[in-house]
Amino acid sequence: MAETYSEKANEKSGAFFADVKRVAGFFQTAGFIGFIGLIAAIVLGGAKTATSVSGLNLVMQSYTFGYIFWLTLSLGCLGVQLLAGMLKATWAISILRVAEAGASNLRYLFFLGLPLVASMFFGDQMGFHLYHWTAPEAKLDPVLVHKAPFLNAGAVLARYLLCFGVWIYWNHYLAYGKRGTIEQEKTLDMTQAQYRVNVAAPGFLFFGISITFFYTDFVMSLDPHWFSTIYGVWWGAVGIGAAIALGTVFVTRFHDRKPMDTIVTPGLTKDLGNMLFGMTMVWGYFSVSQALIYWSGNLPEYIGFYYDRFKGAYATLGFFIVMGQFFVPFLILLSGRTKRTPAMLGAIAAWIISVRVVDVWYQVVPFFGRAINDYGAIAVDFAAWAFVGGVWVALFAAQYTRFSPVALFDTRLQDKKNEGAH
Repeated sequence: MAETYSEKANEKSGAFFADVKRVAGFFQTAGFIGFIGLIAAIVLGGAKTATSVSGLNLVMQSYTFGYIFWLTLSLGCLGVQLLAGMLKATWAISILRVAEAGASNLRYLFFLGLPLVASMFFGDQMGFHLYHWTAPEAKLDPVLVHKAPFLNAGAVLARYLLCFGVWIYWNHYLAYGKRGTIEQEKTLDMTQAQYRVNVAAPGFLFFGISITFFYTDFVMSLDPHWFSTIYGVWWGAVGIGAAIALGTVFVTRFHDRKPMDTIVTPGLTKDLGNMLFGMTMVWGYFSVSQALIYWSGNLPEYIGFYYDRFKGAYATLGFFIVMGQFFVPFLILLSGRTKRTPAMLGAIAAWIISVRVVDVWYQVVPFFGRAINDYGAIAVDFAAWAFVGGVWVALFAAQYTRFSPVALFDTRLQDKKNEGAH
C-alpha cells in the first residue's frame, strides 16, 4: 500500500520529470516559431496564397484548426477523467495523471478561445466573417434566419461560458478539490471515491451534451447549412481516443523507469491496447457509417460536407485518414504481441495521435473553401497548431510535474505488480 502522498514520490520521479520537461521545451520552441509564422502571415497579407485571403483572415482560419485540435485533446482528457471517476478501472488509473493535467489546460483554453468568440461580434470591423452566419447578408438567407434564435453571437457566448464553467469545475472537483484524487492521496480516505462517482456519472452524460453544443457552435456552423446529429459525439470519440493514446505513450515510453515500472504489467498494457482498439472501432463506426448513410441518401443538406472532401486530392487525403485511423491500428492492435510489448504499443499510440492531427485538419480547413495545394496556407495552419500546442504542452508539463505521475490513492496496479514479482 502507498504510505501517504509526500514529497518522496516526486523525488523518485526526478529523472522522469526531467525527460518530460525536455520534450515540453521542444514543443515550446516549436510554438515560438509558430507564433513568428503567424505574425509573418499577417504582415505579408496572405497575398501569395491560392485563395487570396487577407493575412488576418488566413491566420484566423489556421488558428481555428490549431485551437480545435488542442481543445479536443483537453476535452478527451476530461472524458478520461470522468470515466476514471465513474468506472474506477485500473487502465484509467494508470493514465489519470496525464488526463488530469491535460484537462487542467481547459482553464487556459477558455482564454485562447476568445478570439473565435470575438470574431462573431466584430467581423465587420475585421473586414471578414470567419463564421458566415455573422455576416449582414445572412439576414437574406431563410435557412440562417430560421436558425438565428439559436445561432447568434450572444447565444454562442452564453453556451461558451456555461460549457467551460462546467468543464473546469469537473476537472477541479475530480482532481484538485477537497474530494479529488490529490486530496485522497493525503488522507487515504477511500470514501471520497464515491463522491467522485456521484459527480462523474451524470457528468459524463452532460459531457456528451455540452460538447455537442460546443462543436455545433464553433465547427459545424462554419458551414451553417450543413448539420449532423452525431457530430458532437464524433468529436468526443476523437478526443477521448487521442487522450488514451497520449496516456499510453507516457506509460509505455517509461515502462522500465521509475515510477512507471511500479505499475506496468502485461495485463495493464493489454487493457490499454484494448481501449485503443475499442476507440478505433468507435471512430470507424461513427466516421465511415455516417459518410455512407449520408452519401447514399444523396440529400443536399447532408452531402455538401462530403462533396467538398470526396473530390481531388482531398479524397486521397480522406483515404489516407481512413487507412491510418482505422485499418492500420485495427490490424496491428489485433495482435496480442502488440499489446504485450510496450514499445510496439507506444508506437501505435503515437501513430494514432499523429494521424488524428491530419484528421482534425481534414474536418476543419475544407470549410474555408481553400484548395488543398495551397501550401503557403497549410504552412500557416501548422504554425498556428504549433503555437497553440507550444502553450498547451508548456502548461501541461508544469501541471503534470507537480504531483506523482503514478496515482497513489488507488494501489491496485502496484499490488498486481508486486504479486507478479513473488
